[in-house]
Amino acid sequence: MNQISQQIATDFLHTVEEHLLEAATWLENHEWTTGANWRDEMGKEVDEERDRVEMACMMGAVFIVEDEERTPLCTQAALTVLADYLQVDSLMEFNDKVAGHKKVVVSMLREAARFRTRRDA
Repeated sequence: MNQISQQIATDFLHTVEEHLLEAATWLENHEWTTGANWRDEMGKEVDEERDRVEMACMMGAVFIVEDEERTPLCTQAALTVLADYLQVDSLMEFNDKVAGHKKVVVSMLREAARFRTRRDA
């Protein structure tokens, strides 16, 4: 890998790390849910209207912080890193059946970000 390619890869991994950390922060400041990516303040499932989202599952938190810098490619990479760290096939199943609490989900998002940084250093 040449120096430019290596820098691009390093920058992308840093963005993925930030994406996971931002998802953790978003979830700390909002409610956690199971059974849906997003819910409104009344607990009703929300599909596309991000401005109505008040609750999110682990995956929903990763999706909600997607923006111009954290692109869909970055979101997919963040979800892949998270699944790799947790060693699971289904993030939804982990969120709904294993985690059991918002603090666990927030902690796993933060640890996955650090895991990727350590692994690729």
